Amino acid sequence: MTLPETVRRRGAQIQAAILHMVAQQRPQRSPTQPPCWIVGIRGGQGSGKTTCMRHVAAELAHRGIDAIAFSLDDFYLPHAQQQALAGCRPSGAFSDTRNASSSSTTSSDNPLLRTRGQAGTHDVALLTSVLDDLRHGRACRIPRYDKTAYAGEGDRMASEHDQVIAALPCPHQAAVPSRVVLFEGWMVGYRPLVPPALATRAAAMADRLAGTTVAQLADINARLAAYLPLWTMLDAQIWLTPASIEQIRDWRWEAERAQPQGPSLSREACDAFVARFIPGYVLWDEPEYTRASYAAQCRATAQPLLIKGFLLDEHRETLFEYPDAASSLSQTT
Repeated sequence: MTLPETVRRRGAQIQAAILHMVAQQRPQRSPTQPPCWIVGIRGGQGSGKTTCMRHVAAELAHRGIDAIAFSLDDFYLPHAQQQALAGCRPSGAFSDTRNASSSSTTSSDNPLLRTRGQAGTHDVALLTSVLDDLRHGRACRIPRYDKTAYAGEGDRMASEHDQVIAALPCPHQAAVPSRVVLFEGWMVGYRPLVPPALATRAAAMADRLAGTTVAQLADINARLAAYLPLWTMLDAQIWLTPASIEQIRDWRWEAERAQPQGPSLSREACDAFVARFIPGYVLWDEPEYTRASYAAQCRATAQPLLIKGFLLDEHRETLFEYPDAASSLSQTT
């Protein structure tokens, strides 16, 4: 498959930012600290984050970097536990220990949790364990998730499909290659809002929230707190951000139509699928961006955690790049 030129260009920029970070920081690492960097990639559905991540991983590997790539989606709750969360069966009714998460799950009447997607539908305990193993150079296994299982409801795949990661050699050995872990997801880095800010923002964006109540949003907001320790394990973040929510709907439909077997969803059903994620984009990201507002959001992010941000137009071309080597951030419109 031939990669679009936009993906190649953006991948080259991301690769350069990562290599610069590694080159700067590796000499500063202690002799006992594994040379491993974890980079979170955040982007809306259809933004190209997965394709870009795989391309960057392949290019880093060609440069001798031990590159590992996986998705937040791989850590969705197993089907039985997601059903329990949605209130479809008694909590704890699991068929085997592989599909029983180490995180406890109680049923919820929140419609935002009836299907996978929002905060609360991931196995945070397992992901925390995997990221901790990776950053310390230990061997681990990364699960895989089958989104087609149970008529599209999805389920964790059996352990023989895991991505098996070997331990890094002793860090003091000069020949040990640097390892870069690329970890992508639509909500990577999202942080909960304080309750007054949540209520104010929800009221201001009520027309975009499709009748979702403040109580339902507050439930998701509270569940985001469990993800905060994950974000502290990131050495850097990359953002691929649409300028408008409508782009996400169009990109997802574009991907649906591009399937080899043809679209499995109608446009209406596809938009309904995307709608379950809209509260996340509206409340914990910005619903619409200008170059100036995106620059301000980037500057407000703790540095040097955000090493690259791209504001994308409807064709996934870059409207604004942060940091922009060609022009000052103050020169925004």
